[in-house]
Amino acid sequence: MVLGVGGSTSILGDPSGRTKKREYQSLEQYSSNSSLIEHSLNQIIHNYWTQIVPALSISGKLGSVNVVNNSEWLTHKKVMDVSCEVLPHFKLSELLEKESVKIRMESGNTMDLGEFFYPIVQAIDFLYLHEKFNCYVQIGNITCGLNLIYRKLGRRAFGLTVPLLTTPTGQKLGKSVSDSECGMDTIWLMSKKLKPYNFYQKILNLPDSIISDKLVRQLTFFGPEEIGQLLTDHKKHPNRRIVQKALAKELTLLVHGAYALQASELATRIFFPMSSVNCPNDSLPVDKTSLEIIQNELSSSERNYLISCLNPSSQFLPVIYPKDFTDSLKKSGNNYSQLLESVLDLIMLTSNFKDRSEALQTCFMRGVVLNNVNLLKKGNKCEMSLENIQAAFSRFDQTTGLGILRLGKLAFCICVSIILFPY
Repeated sequence: MVLGVGGSTSILGDPSGRTKKREYQSLEQYSSNSSLIEHSLNQIIHNYWTQIVPALSISGKLGSVNVVNNSEWLTHKKVMDVSCEVLPHFKLSELLEKESVKIRMESGNTMDLGEFFYPIVQAIDFLYLHEKFNCYVQIGNITCGLNLIYRKLGRRAFGLTVPLLTTPTGQKLGKSVSDSECGMDTIWLMSKKLKPYNFYQKILNLPDSIISDKLVRQLTFFGPEEIGQLLTDHKKHPNRRIVQKALAKELTLLVHGAYALQASELATRIFFPMSSVNCPNDSLPVDKTSLEIIQNELSSSERNYLISCLNPSSQFLPVIYPKDFTDSLKKSGNNYSQLLESVLDLIMLTSNFKDRSEALQTCFMRGVVLNNVNLLKKGNKCEMSLENIQAAFSRFDQTTGLGILRLGKLAFCICVSIILFPY
């Protein structure tokens, strides 16, 4: 199997299903994007072989999987070579019949020649892969590639279509679909765009409205009986998010690997101690806090792994690292203004806020909880009290130097000090 990354074709912009041209980016950005996609695909392939395949009952030898970038061959193509060797095999009439052309024309917007020739350039990809790797089956952009191979080489190649990811009502799931359309936002595969923990959480919180037998079959390697049981259990206990949890586990393992999955499950258990998702079988949630989980319920191996995940190089979890935090607290004493500034310092580290005013507005809208102390309730514009701030700052875990900050539904580990040695 060969996976093709469109490093060069992305510059032209795929017009499929679009009523207007994609926004143009710099060549450096296109190159960076394709490199990140290549990295993600190679990581997924590695996780597939090491984490998924051993658990499957597969007989016979499996073939290799390679990732290639079409910039490897398209950047060396000369205009006259393409004009003489490729373009004569296409007719204007068949290109005008393309659905992408019809959609653009009907929308009243123009289509530039780069977009118009996009299917031809993709056909060159299939021709190259056919000659270089003996590829006879292509998934996607079927007709142009098949026609070029037959007309130029006299050989029959084949194409496969893959069903789109859709909701039960037929709504397409993709990064261009907004929250309002299907109740979810973009789930990026690259850890640079979305940390493994946040990836896990987004899948865990998929709305029930998009859960279906088809979706589970498309996104997992589960067998029919296991899928049927998951859906049955999900209907009996919808609050436990059984299907979403299975999807989150399977996809995090495939996309980010076993260590990222372990970190995500551990963080979910810590950040949401009262969630029914974390309760085994039919047991009810027990009243406890995140810090109580850290202090009383983690095994020594779990605590050590949690500490390893706090290292900035880990990048598995949402962790903030306030500088000179302990010293600044000591200097603040009982000074309300300085303590409030320390709280805002923490909030500023959770996102790319323009300034403290924007951070404070976010606090008012979402609410702030630090170490299980409500500093600001959602929608409440009252000031944080000195007593609550002091209580929150006194509750950092003494063993790990950890605190837990919640900004609305978002949760963050606060790493005051990193313990370098296991205990």
